[in-house]
Amino acid sequence: MPRGYKPEDFLTPRDASEEREPTTERSSRDQVARELTVTDRSPVAARKHDRNAAPPMEPRSIYEIRGRTYRLRNSETTTMVELGKFRAIAQEDLAEFAYGGDKGRMRPDIENLMRQGLVEMKSIPHEEMGSRKLLTLTKNGHRFLTDTQSAGKDQVLYHGFTKPREANHDADLY
Repeated sequence: MPRGYKPEDFLTPRDASEEREPTTERSSRDQVARELTVTDRSPVAARKHDRNAAPPMEPRSIYEIRGRTYRLRNSETTTMVELGKFRAIAQEDLAEFAYGGDKGRMRPDIENLMRQGLVEMKSIPHEEMGSRKLLTLTKNGHRFLTDTQSAGKDQVLYHGFTKPREANHDADLY
């Protein structure tokens, strides 16, 4: 006995879930989630838990690009732009100049960027300093910055490591 198919039967699970849930409900739900993270990280809440704790971090914004969802803070986007401008930056230099010496604030940003596949880190030997950890954008990180135009329209951005000597030279320029 043939079964009569409806147009909804041919939707993929993602399409079906989006069709069932209007975008206004999704955006309002996302807004509520952002507000909750903002209230959870308020200075008052931080002082209640630990008076010596660092100031709270800003919440992450959600970006949907090319079928992938990224969650980034403004500081992470700024870090990616810096990496794209110079191709490679030493981890110590990034902490000193971009984060004002605050390694505690830099560490979660870099870990999040690496987890999402936007930044990669390699240990590259250096003639004078020994081995040092260099950071660079991945191809996905470069695409993200290009698609969102975070670096500006005319800014040239680079990604990936080249030869070790060139990577050290690029890091030295920063």
